[in-house]
Amino acid sequence: MGFLIKCPICGGDFKDGRPYTGTSGVAFAPPSPLYEYCDAGLHFECLEKWGSRKEFSEGYYQLHVENFQSMGTLLFQGEDWVLGCGPAPLDKEPYYAEVDLKEWPCRLKTNWQDWNNFINGDYKNDLYGEALIKSEEIIENVKSIAPDLQTLINLRKNVRSENA
Repeated sequence: MGFLIKCPICGGDFKDGRPYTGTSGVAFAPPSPLYEYCDAGLHFECLEKWGSRKEFSEGYYQLHVENFQSMGTLLFQGEDWVLGCGPAPLDKEPYYAEVDLKEWPCRLKTNWQDWNNFINGDYKNDLYGEALIKSEEIIENVKSIAPDLQTLINLRKNVRSENA
């Protein structure tokens, strides 16, 4: 499908300066009416008003959970979010850590070594409006699980040893 240069919700151009996010991959196959919104950029303000946002977001959320189970490590699953990290054997550092939201199709992602900056505010980069508000709420929960890189490292070791 490829990344569209216009928001499929409003048809507006991304050059207009309005904040947007993008999805990667396809969470809904044809003939789903949500297929046309997959692997595309979406304005945050359009998402806020879109009646299909939660269903669409949950599809990507499930896709990300499955990806952690097959290509990465699912570190923790909250009620409406997951924390995971990118693929790597236990004796190697993962490439990235990521928080995925059930209600918004955005991946809050950082390089593994940048976790401390991420958890202390860098996750807000490129977020806007209600997505930012929900992210702030969720990151407070994530901080209680992994407030720093060393805790994140220990969490990964514990999860990996439980699954071994």
